[in-house]
Amino acid sequence: MLSVFIITLAQETERQAKIAARLEKFGMAYEFFPAVHKDMMSPADRRFYNSRRRRLALGKDLYDGEIACLLSHKRLIEKIAREKIAHAIILEDDCVMCDEFPSIIGALLARTDLWHLVRFFGNEKHEQRPHRKLTRLVGGFSLVRIATSPGEAHCYVLDQFAAQKIAHVLNNTSTPIDILLGQPWKTHLGVLTVYPKVAWQDAGHLSAIGDERFSGKLHVTGAEKFAFRIVHPFYVLRNTVFKKLWYFAMAIHDWQVAHRARRDASAGR
Repeated sequence: MLSVFIITLAQETERQAKIAARLEKFGMAYEFFPAVHKDMMSPADRRFYNSRRRRLALGKDLYDGEIACLLSHKRLIEKIAREKIAHAIILEDDCVMCDEFPSIIGALLARTDLWHLVRFFGNEKHEQRPHRKLTRLVGGFSLVRIATSPGEAHCYVLDQFAAQKIAHVLNNTSTPIDILLGQPWKTHLGVLTVYPKVAWQDAGHLSAIGDERFSGKLHVTGAEKFAFRIVHPFYVLRNTVFKKLWYFAMAIHDWQVAHRARRDASAGR
């Protein structure tokens, strides 16, 4: 069973109409899931967010829009885990999908032995970066493992196992959802995607999160600022090393999968 959820703020009726029309064209049923507005969060809503860890590692807190986005994804992922939904697509309401989207999802559902989480990215430059092809899906599209972890969360498909893993990490986190999904050393989930690009964000809509997150202004002072200067380099180094280690640790597995796929293709299976 596949469920399709669209995270959206109640007032975003134009976005809702656009993405609903896209999915209806594909013949895909969907459900709107209420996003959290940044001005409507209570202190209890923020308890999962580890602000001190964030400041020590990166020198500044997440902004309210980032926390609200993270909380929206958290609540939906918890729902998928709690209700034991076998497979789900999570979309943000500004997502645009290619015409082959239903076929690609169908091909992924036919190969659930290869993945728990697959993210879709919209920037072609990622395709020029190191990656390994696991298997062809449909047409010219392939399931690949990437060595990088682009920060996009507008569209991803996951199973119940992945939802449980991510929900556990989200009980106490300082990391935005788009970055967290690309950190397998935390989630124990592979960094997989499909090339060429499958889904991207509609450039005609402004981000509901806001552009404050791109500011380089630090939020730390005093002892925290001193600790940040020590912690931050180790944080960057750890992420770089862990990302590469995970990618290379999967090399033999990926080679075996790709070899089996080529063998089956030559046999006409």
